[in-house]
Amino acid sequence: MMVALGVGIVLGWATGGSLTHLAKIRFYLWEGLIGVLVLQLMLQRYPATPLALWLFILSYIVMLGILGVNWKTPGVSLIASGVGLNALVIVLNRGMPVDGTALPADQLTRLSGGDYPFYHLVGEDTVLPVLADHIFVPFEFLGAGSLLSPGDFALMIGIVWLIVVGMRPT
Repeated sequence: MMVALGVGIVLGWATGGSLTHLAKIRFYLWEGLIGVLVLQLMLQRYPATPLALWLFILSYIVMLGILGVNWKTPGVSLIASGVGLNALVIVLNRGMPVDGTALPADQLTRLSGGDYPFYHLVGEDTVLPVLADHIFVPFEFLGAGSLLSPGDFALMIGIVWLIVVGMRPT
């Protein structure tokens, strides 16, 4: 997500935009969205108990509700589509399936060791594996890489779109 924020800002500046214009976007319930994201980050630090999993899923539902309120804001429809795709695969599989063949060995070891509580390897019983985290994107400048899902790509394109359009003069 940080990459999408950076790309959006750079493209916004490249097209003559300004961060002061971005600050003028009306995004309703943004505080709730921040709260949901903080909850998701906090839940990632603890074991995936049934209660934690349901709180994680509930956070996606709340996020979709907030995005629905802001549907007419540029880029939000794509962000909501990405969140929805991720929520769907998480609900159907009780966590986000991850393609172990696309994962670097060190991250595969961490996943198998339980370092990522709401993620598990794709298996024969995985529902909609096409929506799993299976696309490896190396971020060499960060010294790491990430596995992304189709929902993640939609989410990031929506964030870039929101920032670029929001930075334009009105």
